[in-house]
Amino acid sequence: MDTFKIYFKNFFIMILIGIIVILISKYTNKPTCIFYNYIGIPCPTCGITRAFKYLIKGDLNKAFYFHPLFPLVLLFPMFCTKYSKKFIYILSAIFISVWIIRLYLLFPNTPPMNINNDSILFKILSLFK
Repeated sequence: MDTFKIYFKNFFIMILIGIIVILISKYTNKPTCIFYNYIGIPCPTCGITRAFKYLIKGDLNKAFYFHPLFPLVLLFPMFCTKYSKKFIYILSAIFISVWIIRLYLLFPNTPPMNINNDSILFKILSLFK
């Protein structure tokens, strides 16, 4: 299988997952992020769906506000096929670094970096208080 077919397959799978997540979120009226629902803090990719939503609406400033690395998501299928694991580790380190900066600057009261007090971890911790 050539690189283009693998890239297209990975891109299609990501689009399909994104559509499913958006539909689940729309009908449950809750975020679908497992990290956010269980731990209570936003994950490193938190805000990417909203960033794409604002990009589609033409509001580039708001798109970058919700996640400054959202354009890299479009390139991720190519990274999985063309480049080494080392490159994926570097990309992951960039996402985690930006996540920590966003948590520090926007946490805990500014969406998309707000706390989920209904998360399972917070419910367990409240039992010990």
